[in-house]
Amino acid sequence: MALAPAVGNLLSVQCIFTNVATATAMNILHYKVASISGPAPTNVVFLGTVAQDVAVAFGDVWKMTASDQVKFVNTRATNVFPLPRSVGVNYVYPAGGLAGTATSEALPLQDAITILKRTAVGNRWGLGRTFITGCPEDAQANGIITNAQRVFYNAVANFLGAPVAISGTGWSASIVPVLVRGPEDNPVSITDVLSGEVSNNIIKTQRRRRPGKGI
Repeated sequence: MALAPAVGNLLSVQCIFTNVATATAMNILHYKVASISGPAPTNVVFLGTVAQDVAVAFGDVWKMTASDQVKFVNTRATNVFPLPRSVGVNYVYPAGGLAGTATSEALPLQDAITILKRTAVGNRWGLGRTFITGCPEDAQANGIITNAQRVFYNAVANFLGAPVAISGTGWSASIVPVLVRGPEDNPVSITDVLSGEVSNNIIKTQRRRRPGKGI
């Protein structure tokens, strides 16, 4: 049963962003537990630590890409496979969220730079995409980001393609990014991500929308 931390478990981490108009955007990142050292904590403690450590590591690089009109609000970590699915555990950023560092108007949240996540699989099932929201208007011209802005997105790509170190009192763990094919609680395949890279300097529009559920 998956209601305890274990090597091989599949985790879902929802990352929630909002702007001054209270529109929301969501990234869902999937990780596989690669290792656990020391006495394993309870599942709630483990997931809470995952939610916080991913939020802090992601936030440190994301904020450099983003307008101060957009905030990284919270993360929610869930053990999704093997079943039974756990309850999700939240980490909420203090003071209403982590704001971007650029003092500029923000583009609409659905306008984003695409990060590609590459695996060892050569067909389209081996390539993932994550849309990074919050781009400042003055960091682009006619839908193309500046080379200086590209440097910040490169750091986000490096984060999305790398393991994340998780630690608590008396224990530590490593989680690795993965691509999930099929439903996350009944996956057809789980494939390790080997690297992340910025697709190009063109701002894309994420068109898959669910009313009331963000972008």
